[in-house]
Amino acid sequence: MRRDVEKLEELTHSFYEAATQPDMWPVTLAKASSVFGADGSWIVSFPSDAKGAIWSPSLEDLVQPYFKEGWHAFDERLVRALPIRHLRPVTTESDLFSREELDRHPFNAEFINAHGYRWRVGCFLSEMDGWVAAFSLERKAHRDHFRRDEVEAMTTILPHMRSAAQVASRLALAKGEGMLDAFEKMCCAAILLNGHGRVHRFNRQTEGYLNRDIRTVGGALTACHNESKPVLQRLIDNVLGMPHRPPAESQMLVTIGRRDPSKRPLFALGMPIIGAAQDVFQHGKAMILLIDPDAQVPPRELVLRHGFGLTPAETRVAMAMAGGATVNEFAERHQIAVGTVRIQLKSIMAKTSTHRQADLLALLARLSLIPPDDRN
Repeated sequence: MRRDVEKLEELTHSFYEAATQPDMWPVTLAKASSVFGADGSWIVSFPSDAKGAIWSPSLEDLVQPYFKEGWHAFDERLVRALPIRHLRPVTTESDLFSREELDRHPFNAEFINAHGYRWRVGCFLSEMDGWVAAFSLERKAHRDHFRRDEVEAMTTILPHMRSAAQVASRLALAKGEGMLDAFEKMCCAAILLNGHGRVHRFNRQTEGYLNRDIRTVGGALTACHNESKPVLQRLIDNVLGMPHRPPAESQMLVTIGRRDPSKRPLFALGMPIIGAAQDVFQHGKAMILLIDPDAQVPPRELVLRHGFGLTPAETRVAMAMAGGATVNEFAERHQIAVGTVRIQLKSIMAKTSTHRQADLLALLARLSLIPPDDRN
């Protein structure tokens, strides 16, 4: 029996809707199960973990042991389907296993069959950054296998499913890069981690700390300071909430020692990516921010000059103060009288409506958060 054309069109529309609204994926997968008469469906990112999958509610009985018992690391169906994905875009269990293997292969005998399932039809939706998203419909053993017309129906809408997956992947990537860019404009180092705790992306500000205070080993983020390595790892585990690791303190802010003993430790702040758990195409699951107490970021000259009417000379004094220089240090550096600098400082405080040097420094620190205009 051929699938109802109208239902296939509705399912296609649902895929595009979920691509822009990730919280709609469970509803979309439930609809796919209904349209194809399956007992459940899911999308799994490969290499996989529990943060790289989304499924219809009806498939909970299969998905939970899939991750809890570690079968996601030995998914023979994905391993066998991957090399032939271009020759056979839609596959069934019979394309991947012989009749004997459907009964005796450990993945089938101890997992698929053991949970009452047997029949499957699936395809790959997208490939990005070494991650492949696979879609599968599952049917229990007491029912009939997926017929040829059902495979043909999936093949018919596969281009639309893949287009939706590409949209979802691009939007997820843009979201992650947008967050990194936002922290870059705030002069803050930011590192995006995937569900395995590996570095997915980082901004340019991070480069100043790489191989000095932090580094990557096999894609994993670690500290250069030996005593800080387990501290940073616990932070990563906590922010990702990895279920297969021992429970740790719910601490999301830690200090990281530095190789240079003259510098104060870095603060590492862990931030989960909101909504990433519901977005199978969002490979960035958490972010680590590095806050450097020794970093001195002066405010922009235009803000000081046009916002408060400071003269060029006063602007230089204010920016030097924001960078940690004292009046005497500035005077010596520029070979001018200390009294002259004090007069300029007094004028700066009058123009900025600050009455103490501490108030002025606090104002300059706030102004340093204004992102630069790339045109200037």
